[in-house]
Amino acid sequence: KHQLAPPILAVINGYLQDKGLSLRQGTIVDATIIH
Repeated sequence: KHQLAPPILAVINGYLQDKGLSLRQGTIVDATIIH
């Protein structure tokens, strides 16, 4: 395995955080509900 998932998720999370979303283990979670 090349361990590509963590850096890819980090990049995706960077974009999603601008929209108030967060990606965790392949599941999109609405940050407003988590708070």
